[in-house]
Amino acid sequence: MCRMDSAANGTPKPLVLVTGGAGFIASHIVHQLHARGYRVRATVRSKANKERYKHIALPGVEIVEADLLTPGSFDDVVKGTNFLIISILLYRILIILVFPLPNLPILLIV
Repeated sequence: MCRMDSAANGTPKPLVLVTGGAGFIASHIVHQLHARGYRVRATVRSKANKERYKHIALPGVEIVEADLLTPGSFDDVVKGTNFLIISILLYRILIILVFPLPNLPILLIV
């Protein structure tokens, strides 16, 4: 079983990629991960308007531009990450998916 909160022997905690980081639910996920010392990379559709994501611009949170609807926009964004949390609102249905990246077991958030 994989535990996100284990960082043994002074190794850094996993890097977690959160899609749609400026969204209501995703921003809370970003804040919770950051508060627990995780390394966080959050995606936004555009970095042009800083007002839209200033609430997640925390020290140590990396904000990157990517869009789930743009093919290839995540190719470089996922590099080096250990977990991927997809939080999207699709047709009024909130979808939160947590994917471990290569060779990591599935993490369930309950």
